[in-house]
Amino acid sequence: MRKYHALGSNSQKSQVLSRLTAECYKNPKMVNNLPAFYRSLINKITWSEKSNMPIFDYAELDQIVEATLSEQYPIISAKKWAISDKHKGVVLQGKNYEDQCEIASMTKLCTAYTVCRIMEEMGIYGIEQSKNIYMRVSRKAAFMPGTSAYVQTHSRLSLYDCMCALMIPSGNDAAITLATEFGRWLFLIGDKQRDSQLPIIHGKKGKINTLFSNCPKDVDYVINQSFRFPTKGHDDYLQAFMTEMNKQTQKLRLKNCKFSNPHGLQQKANHASASDMIGLMYYAMKYDLIAEASGKSRYSCEVYTWDLQVQQFTWENTNKLLGQHFVAAKTGITPSAGPCLVSHFKYGPYESQGVLIDSKTQEIRWKEMSTILLW
Repeated sequence: MRKYHALGSNSQKSQVLSRLTAECYKNPKMVNNLPAFYRSLINKITWSEKSNMPIFDYAELDQIVEATLSEQYPIISAKKWAISDKHKGVVLQGKNYEDQCEIASMTKLCTAYTVCRIMEEMGIYGIEQSKNIYMRVSRKAAFMPGTSAYVQTHSRLSLYDCMCALMIPSGNDAAITLATEFGRWLFLIGDKQRDSQLPIIHGKKGKINTLFSNCPKDVDYVINQSFRFPTKGHDDYLQAFMTEMNKQTQKLRLKNCKFSNPHGLQQKANHASASDMIGLMYYAMKYDLIAEASGKSRYSCEVYTWDLQVQQFTWENTNKLLGQHFVAAKTGITPSAGPCLVSHFKYGPYESQGVLIDSKTQEIRWKEMSTILLW
C-alpha cells in the first residue's frame, strides 16, 4: 500500500505507517505491526461464499507479506503489470505498462463503461431503472464461442441482469447483446440527432420509448417498431457500438486502446496497455452499475425464454479475490493475451487499481495481484 516510488529509509517507512494510521484504521496495535496489517487484508478471502477455506495457505501468505515489505520490485510473472496512485487512476509503478497487447475479456470493462455512458445520454440513470429495461438475445449472441452466460436465442433479460451476465461469468453472449441493443440506438438516431434526442424515459413508471421495453412480452413489438432501416441489421448496430466504444477511450485519453469487438476474443486489432486498463478501471468504478455487477461473486436471476417461460440462472464469478477489500475486478484469458486480471482495491479512504497481463498461470494471478496492490 505504498505511496512513494522508493522507501529506502526507516523515516520513510514511519511516514507510511503514520499515513496508514491517519487514513485507514485506528487500531494502534495493528499500526505497529505492518505484517499483521497486510495479513488482515487478505487472509479472510475465501474460495467462494459457501466455503470458509482461504485461497492462500500460510506459506503463500508469508511470501506475499515478505514481498510487500521488500524495498525491491516484487517478482511478478506477468509480462506487463501496473498499480495506480491513490484516487488518480494513473500508474504509480509497473513493468512494460505502456506496451500494446491483447487484453482478452478485460475488454468487457470498456463495453460496460460504454453502455453506462450511452445510458446517460438516453436519460437512464441508476441501478433501479436498469432493472426495468428488457432486451432480447439475438441468435448470433447466443451462439458466441468462448465464455458464456448460456442465455438462449430470443431470451429476454433486463439490462441489469445482462450487465451481471457480462461481468460475472464473463459472458460473450451478454457482450454481443449489449453491444447490438445499444448500437441499434446509436445507429438509428445518428450522431447529428443524438444531441437533440429527448430523454428515453417518461412518466413515473419508467415507460421506455420505441427502442427499449419495460415489459418482457413487449420486446419483439418494440424492436420491430424501431426498424426504420429494414435493410440494416445486427452487424451495423455492432459496428456503431464499436465506433462509440473507441470514441469513449479517446475521450479518456487512453492512447493505446483500440477495440474491434466487445468481448475480447482473440483478435490482433483488439488491444490496449496496462496503463490504459488502470485508467479504464478508475473511470468505470464511478458507475454504481459497473461497481455492483463486477463486485458480485455470485448472482441469480430470472430470464424469460422466447415463449415467455421463466428460466432460473445462477452465475459465479471466476475471480477468487473478490471479497474483503478487493471490491471489483475483471478476469480474462486467451492464448495470445495469457491470464489477465484487473482489480480495484479499497480500504477505508484508500483506493487503488492493479492490472496483470500475461501471467504465468491462471492461479498465480490472485497471489500476484495481492502482492502488487499491497506493495
